[in-house]
Amino acid sequence: MDAGRDAAVERVVAVHAHPDDESITMGGTLARLVAQGASVTVVTATRGECGEVIPEDLRALEGSAELAAHRTTELVVALTALGVADHRFLGESSARAPGLAPRIYRDSGMQWGPARVPVPLEPVHPDSLTAAAENEEVADLVAVLRQVDAGIVLSYDAGGGYGHPDHVRTARIAERSAELLGLRFLAVLPESAPPLPEDIVIELSPADYSRKRAALQAHATQLVVDGDEARLSSGPAFPVGRIERFRPADNSRATDAVVLERPTLGSRALSGVVGVLLGAVVGAITTVAHQSTVTIAGMPLPIGLVAALAGVLLLLLGLRLVLIDRFVAFCTAMGLLGMIGLLALRSAGGSVLVPANGLGVAWTFLPALIALVVIAWPRLRDPAPAAVPDAAVPPAPVR
Repeated sequence: MDAGRDAAVERVVAVHAHPDDESITMGGTLARLVAQGASVTVVTATRGECGEVIPEDLRALEGSAELAAHRTTELVVALTALGVADHRFLGESSARAPGLAPRIYRDSGMQWGPARVPVPLEPVHPDSLTAAAENEEVADLVAVLRQVDAGIVLSYDAGGGYGHPDHVRTARIAERSAELLGLRFLAVLPESAPPLPEDIVIELSPADYSRKRAALQAHATQLVVDGDEARLSSGPAFPVGRIERFRPADNSRATDAVVLERPTLGSRALSGVVGVLLGAVVGAITTVAHQSTVTIAGMPLPIGLVAALAGVLLLLLGLRLVLIDRFVAFCTAMGLLGMIGLLALRSAGGSVLVPANGLGVAWTFLPALIALVVIAWPRLRDPAPAAVPDAAVPPAPVR
């Protein structure tokens, strides 16, 4: 993981099976990404229609048509606690393959099959997630990933975390969709998964943890949160995780993964100081050179100004492309513009390095314009995923 990359330029899509999964498995990570400025979209495959209800005063919702609406409301509150503003249910109009009418994927439920293997609840509902065509679900998710210009997809490992059929299907949908578009896929790992060197370990800050805990509390039908512990209907209390672990899929570029670790204050300050010094050096060199001209056919050509402006553009643009980090580029621009301003200060005899002529005026304003455009530009990254042809996406059945 590259600590020099800026999460603000990332577009992350987290794909989950039911309301509450986003908070339990990666709530702290989602909160951190939002706080760092990343664009985060959460896609939930079902509305959790088959979920068990814990509180006695809400037990009447279990098995009723009202449970889906209630869990949707809980999800809205949880996502608000995490800071996530963009949520979609798979199959609705904002998360549907082009040309297909909106639909609802229902919770498949879970029961124990032969050899204690989790299987969908019987009788299987025809609209359940596991009964639907997987290619249709992939096409729906691909539509979302293209709409938001996603760069990273988060979901579960191949086992779905604990084997729930909807989790297994959701993980497969998410990874297939990411692979089709050439996107990075990171699987959140259960605590029981043995660690590997390539794992991305997220140690939650107190703020991350607080937001995660608030999100868990919002899912009141499914969880009881008591201090630093939570309890589902299906088992004993467990600690609210302060560590969330992700593993890049084989098709992902592990060395180019999303920045989930927050840079330390010291490393951030050091990169800013280096940026300012680099900008000051380049500002001094280009200021000295900007007045140079070459006369051809009696016409002076401002090659010094052109070269100096090109140097400024290449420096700042290079920082945005290589680091994808506005902070370093901003500090470098401040050092560069500060040096230009310092050398342009007029003494009693006027500035020697930046005289009051056309070249001097241009040099005073154009570097600032270049810096403004490069730093304010919303995103500088490889657009390759958008070039995937529609034919590469599996056809969805006509409904």
